[in-house]
Amino acid sequence: MNSGDSELAFVREESGKEHPDVPAMLKALHTAHDSGNPKATYALGTWYLHGQHVPEGLKERLCLIRIAADRLHPDHSMIWGRLTRKES
Repeated sequence: MNSGDSELAFVREESGKEHPDVPAMLKALHTAHDSGNPKATYALGTWYLHGQHVPEGLKERLCLIRIAADRLHPDHSMIWGRLTRKES
């Protein structure tokens, strides 16, 4: 198991519930991101991108998606391309 994987498993499990504990999910994603998990970084970036459970924030989404890109998350190039075209 990689660093942050247990937090991601918690987020996946929690997201399937009728009333997920969003603050706990966000905390788990931040914990996994802080441990260097690119999937968590990507997830946080997309939450900020779409304003899902967090206020939509340009600075946060660009930073997180860029970090995910640097960590070679497989979906990073598509999202990074969309963001940079949109914000140009």
